[in-house]
Order: sequence, then C-alpha cells, then structure tokens
Amino acid sequence: MDDLDMIDDKKDDEEGVIDPARFLQAYKENIFNEAGLAKLGQAEKDEFSAMIDTIIDQRIINLILTQFPSDKKEQLADLIENEGLDKSLQFAFETIPTLKESIVNELYEVQKDILERMGKK
Repeated sequence: MDDLDMIDDKKDDEEGVIDPARFLQAYKENIFNEAGLAKLGQAEKDEFSAMIDTIIDQRIINLILTQFPSDKKEQLADLIENEGLDKSLQFAFETIPTLKESIVNELYEVQKDILERMGKK
C-alpha cells in the first residue's frame, strides 16, 4: 500500500486506511509539533488550526482549478451549486486521475511553507 492509499473517504482504520478528516487532524498536529506550538493554549491552537484550514482550502481549490480541464469547469460549477461538495469532489477525482497525489504533494508544500515562515525549517 503506498502513501496515497492510506487516505480514503470510504474507509476508516481498515487495513491502515484513514479518512481525510483524521488525516488532516494528524497533519495539523504534526505542524504544531514541528513548529513548537504543541504547548499553546486551546484558544491559540484553535486560531492557528483555522488559519491552516483556510490556507489548505485556498491551495487545494487553486490546485483543482488549475488542473481541471476547461471544457468541464462548467459541469463542476453546476455540481458544486446543485449537488454539493461530495459529488463535486467525486467528479474532480474522476476527471483528474492524479488529483489525490497532487493534493498530498500540495499538503507537504503547505507544511513546508508554514514551517519556513515560522523559521522552523
């Protein structure tokens, strides 16, 4: 099983597979630990966690939009508006076969960028 197979929204702890929410929580905890922020109070952690969520959301949306074929962007917009996030993401993953790998790579870049800005790397 490669690293990308460890993230699957249909499984949770089955054969070492975790769901995206648990993956992101562990990801953020890793950033806290590497940045030396593990001892912050809960309010500060919540604020920093929200900032990380915003950065991730912006970077992943940008990643999807830059990789999405122009001829299918209207269909994606219709899905987002009428069917919700789950169907939209399913369509994105079906349309961009390398999307999971691209997202994982982008998450590593986000972590690197955050730690560099904090002077930790």
